[in-house]
Amino acid sequence: MDPISEYCQSVAEAVRRIQSEQRDAMTAVAALLADKVESGRSIYMTGCSHSSLFAQEAYYRAGGFFAHQSDFPARHDARRSSGDAHEPI
Repeated sequence: MDPISEYCQSVAEAVRRIQSEQRDAMTAVAALLADKVESGRSIYMTGCSHSSLFAQEAYYRAGGFFAHQSDFPARHDARRSSGDAHEPI
């Protein structure tokens, strides 16, 4: 098998393992977060350096999670890069 196919197979296996082993935990967290948002609460995520990548992924991506409150520096303001995707409805 070529290296690209090996890599893709490895990633697919990891995702299947995470899905089967972590399904209950992910469902519980999703329900907890949904309850908070439905009750008007915000979700705060932070980190420094590479540990902030998860929070940045949730915030910066166009169509990302709008209830997330960012503490990222102004130079990383997602509203400048992804338009109205993060404006509250």
